[in-house]
Amino acid sequence: MTEELHRKWDIIIKGIITPIIAVITVLFGIYQYTDSQQKSLEKEYQLKKIERQERAFEEKAQLYKETRQVLSFLSTNNDFESTIFESKKNRFWELYWGDLAAVESRKIEAIMVRFGNILTKLVNSEGLERKALQEELEQISLLLSRQTKTELNEE
Repeated sequence: MTEELHRKWDIIIKGIITPIIAVITVLFGIYQYTDSQQKSLEKEYQLKKIERQERAFEEKAQLYKETRQVLSFLSTNNDFESTIFESKKNRFWELYWGDLAAVESRKIEAIMVRFGNILTKLVNSEGLERKALQEELEQISLLLSRQTKTELNEE
């Protein structure tokens, strides 16, 4: 190799290829950094999504538990004039129109509608009709218990 050819290659390597390699290295570093940042953000997003789902599940489980307790009480208690019966009946309607409506499935909604209709009839009934209606409430309460358990196990 001649001296002149050697200088040309030296200029090409030092003047062109070295800066190109430096730029490629910097760009690759930037790519790696932004890629890792994006993966980190995606991971954080997924974790927050899981946390929200867990909170929603816990809220649903708690409301279903309370609903089961209220329906169980209303379907088995015979003292329709007591303050606790009135309190539980009011809580049923609060669940029916508010809290539960945000998380319930269509099946739970249908069960709650049936229970509400029978409960209204029960309070205004007497004698044998009252006994039959209360037995029907007990069956609806059991149906709700099974359905909530099924739904919570599916999630």
